[in-house]
Amino acid sequence: MTDYLDRLEQQLTAASSRLHQADNPAPEPSRRWMFGGRRGRIGLGVVLAALATGSAVAAINPWAPESVTDRDGQPGPRITASAAPADITAALGVLRRTPTASDRAPDLERLLVYAGTPKSTNGIRTDLIRRVGTTPAGAPIVLVPLTDWTPDPSIPVKRDPVCLIYPEPGNHGAAKGCWTLAEIRAGTAQASLGQHVYGVVPDGVTTVTAVYDTGPSATATVNDNAFDLAAPRQMSFESTFGASSDGATPAIPRAFFWTDKNGTTIPQRAP
Repeated sequence: MTDYLDRLEQQLTAASSRLHQADNPAPEPSRRWMFGGRRGRIGLGVVLAALATGSAVAAINPWAPESVTDRDGQPGPRITASAAPADITAALGVLRRTPTASDRAPDLERLLVYAGTPKSTNGIRTDLIRRVGTTPAGAPIVLVPLTDWTPDPSIPVKRDPVCLIYPEPGNHGAAKGCWTLAEIRAGTAQASLGQHVYGVVPDGVTTVTAVYDTGPSATATVNDNAFDLAAPRQMSFESTFGASSDGATPAIPRAFFWTDKNGTTIPQRAP
């Protein structure tokens, strides 16, 4: 960083000197403006300070999408620039990667209306929001870290949970699941919407397999610590007796298994 700033100072000094010579072909010595002079040093100081504090400014002013901060004229949940706890960041590589354009795309931002309400959700870490997948309908699956979440007064507050927003087909709504690091490590960080089971897993897991009492298992590839698998259908009472099979419901997994890139089973930690 020091070498970079030194080179930048040299380049700015040279550019200033050239501009000065072009505008003032024969300046008087007493009026000469040199970049190394007092005024020049102030200008360079501003440039270097802006470079050095850019990340600090970003931390003070987190991303503030209107779908979170403005709910039809009413304030939305609080947003925060706070970092996720170190153990969560260490366990989830998605929180360590730099955001991309798809992480701030309009179709993702629209889904953040489902991130929570001021009553249930306190502190959305908007700078850590990431697109972690795409539904079969082409909508983003969104990972949203929170400082805490209370979906119901009768349920204990979840501290520093990581949530997934899974949109319904046609963008008519969305499901959301939120889990603590202990739940993620224990393999219980999953939820379902229709035929899809989705969830969050720690680093090192590359595939998730759901096993059912009857019928075939289902396997999904992990992307950015998230998975989305299509559950096999189990026949409803009506379809068993010859009625329309439209009433079929998703089968409930008996167990989940994780494997790494070598196909080795990864044990899940008890909470």
